[in-house]
Amino acid sequence: MKMNRIIVEAVLAGKSQSQVAKQYGISQPRVSQLMARWRHGGWPALEHQSRRPHTNPKTTPTAITTRILQLREEPSKSGCDNGAQSIAHALATENLHVPANSTIWRIPKKTLDASHLNPKNVHVSATSDSKQTYPMNAGNPISPTTG
Repeated sequence: MKMNRIIVEAVLAGKSQSQVAKQYGISQPRVSQLMARWRHGGWPALEHQSRRPHTNPKTTPTAITTRILQLREEPSKSGCDNGAQSIAHALATENLHVPANSTIWRIPKKTLDASHLNPKNVHVSATSDSKQTYPMNAGNPISPTTG
């Protein structure tokens, strides 16, 4: 960030952290924090840093996700619909960890390619008998002839 760099440069120029804090309307501990980041990592350390965690310990294990997707695709021999409750029952009978029904319901949705699911990305031609779909471009459909 530009402002962080300006603040650090002001301190490096000889101003006290308190003076810089008053000048830029921030707290002295914030100036101290910026200085510590600069000393530790240089100018790149002053850039915006994501607060997103690197891992999620509550993520559904890959083996369970794979099995849920398999159960979702398998035709049901018992006449069940392969919905979340049916899949939860199947996982329990296989002595596997059973996530919440909302998690089971969400897994197939998050693993599919979202571009195929977004109706805003597709235009159905009303004049065509075959109901061909064309990708949208800035609100205007692109016909196969115009590219």
